[in-house]
Amino acid sequence: MDIEAIRTQLGTMKKVPGRDHYEWKVGRFTLHIFTSPRSFRTDESILRYETVDVNVNEFITRAMSSADGTMFLTNWISIREDEPFKNYEPIQYNIVCTPNGRVNLSDGTDMPIQHLCELIHYLYRLSKLTAFE
Repeated sequence: MDIEAIRTQLGTMKKVPGRDHYEWKVGRFTLHIFTSPRSFRTDESILRYETVDVNVNEFITRAMSSADGTMFLTNWISIREDEPFKNYEPIQYNIVCTPNGRVNLSDGTDMPIQHLCELIHYLYRLSKLTAFE
């Protein structure tokens, strides 16, 4: 899915019923997208905001012994610290340049909408890789 298609779909999204956030699912990943200030209004477009707060979760299925069945886990992902997100420059939006180099402070807080589109695009690319199936 290209960036413009993602932006268009973001513009039509509705909040999760009874909740104060939007959700976007890509394969095993789920984005929880919060506007600031947070509200329960369901009639507003996410695109009316310049920035949003984003949490990324990965849904993991683990097979256990035959007696135990299957276990389902949710892993919270830090886009600032976890591979393969921390070095992917298109989703870095809060960079501080110091004499010792660049410091990435992009943690999903106050993420510009364009970077959110890049993150979603990246998740689509990751979900196609065999290691993430």
